[in-house]
Amino acid sequence: MDNVYSFVNDIQEPDDMAPASNDRFLLSGKLTNELILHLCQKQFETINIVIANKNSSSKMPRWNSFQLHTYIKQKIAEHPNITNIKYTRQSKLLFSTSDPVCAAKLLTLQTVLDTPVSTDVIW
Repeated sequence: MDNVYSFVNDIQEPDDMAPASNDRFLLSGKLTNELILHLCQKQFETINIVIANKNSSSKMPRWNSFQLHTYIKQKIAEHPNITNIKYTRQSKLLFSTSDPVCAAKLLTLQTVLDTPVSTDVIW
């Protein structure tokens, strides 16, 4: 049993993973191009992309869902592969998809409906 505890103590978190606010998930610190390469090599049931207001002191606006859907359709050609879009309790947008290319394009968004945003992937 002591061997198990010493093994667990020796485990180090990878440098390319940033700690998340929620202990159940890890946010990726990888570059978008590197993420695309990793994602395309594997089959995922769901890839979750978090979009937050770039100004961390401000919340994401609560847009009309039709307005948001129209904007995403214009920006992301693979929009039919988005399986879910929802607002989180932390006032962020959560997009779910199984398509790595769609996920990569969501990660490259700089603005959503004229609001500057930051993006990240949840593993």
